[in-house]
This record gives sequence, C-alpha cells and structure tokens, in this order.
Amino acid sequence: MIQRFAEVAKQRENVKLLLVGDGSLKNQLIELAKQLDVLNKMIFVGTKDNANDYLQAMDMFLFPSIYVFWNFTD
Repeated sequence: MIQRFAEVAKQRENVKLLLVGDGSLKNQLIELAKQLDVLNKMIFVGTKDNANDYLQAMDMFLFPSIYVFWNFTD
C-alpha cells in the first residue's frame, strides 16, 4: 500500500495517507515510508475507538491484512 501511495504522491502533490491502528509492522512501515520519501505525507493515528469518524473523512480507504482468506465454497 505504501509503495502504491508513493507512486500516487509523485503524480499528485495534495495527497495524504492516514493509517488508523497499530501493529507489529508499524516500525517497518515507517522505515519504508522514509525510504520512499513519503513519511511527511503520512499520518499515523494509532488505535482509535472512533475509526468510523476517520473513514467518513476519507475519499478512499483500504482494509489491508497480513492474513489471506480464501473462500472456495461458492
């Protein structure tokens, strides 16, 4: 997600990536953002009880996961 965001940020000046939540990969995400020179365009708000308020403020959102779920029971 951060790699794709970096591509978008090269094309558009006025973009921000808001990350809601915390996890074991947060430090790795920060390091990657530094490497891609987009950390200044990212906002890490941590875990919030009112995540829905953040979703309502965004133009687009993703729900990434390190887990893969496959449902083959069609």
